[in-house]
Amino acid sequence: VKYREPTDENPYIMINSHYHEDNYEIYFLLEGERYYFLKDRTYHLKQGDLVIIPKNIIHKSSHVKTHKHKRILVQFKESYLTGIAQKDSEVDLLACFKSEKKVLRLDYKEQEFVKNLFNKLLYEQTKKQVGWQLYNKVSLAELLLYINRVILKHANNEFDHPNSLYEKVSEIVKYLNDNFAEN
Repeated sequence: VKYREPTDENPYIMINSHYHEDNYEIYFLLEGERYYFLKDRTYHLKQGDLVIIPKNIIHKSSHVKTHKHKRILVQFKESYLTGIAQKDSEVDLLACFKSEKKVLRLDYKEQEFVKNLFNKLLYEQTKKQVGWQLYNKVSLAELLLYINRVILKHANNEFDHPNSLYEKVSEIVKYLNDNFAEN
């Protein structure tokens, strides 16, 4: 679990787009606004938005008006969940990473629930009391289960492009991704 609070004096700037070969990532914007490029489009994130980033998907965050924002994120390998939920179980905890919906605009109650789970993860990782690793595995499983439920609940909600320029760039990037092997 990583928590970072950038400021204008000491901004956290993601200079390059990147991807994680082995890690899944969940990004939760606690405060502020960000542009978030994910795969082939840019999203305008606001406080309480949640981003689900699968392995091997290019992504990048950038500022809207100021670098000031608060976010918390979790990165984990699939093997971390071994023993919590098996692939043959009725629930696939990683289904949210396979879904087309990668950005969720949470309502207030959903934001508070997710924030509470992230705070539990952060607290356990910081304090390292007896059983903290198991507690974090269980909390991560609870977070993933909740995200999967929210995706089903918000199935029809769509994000608009920040503006027409971002929409056009997304169309171009999508075309390039779909046709990069062609002449």
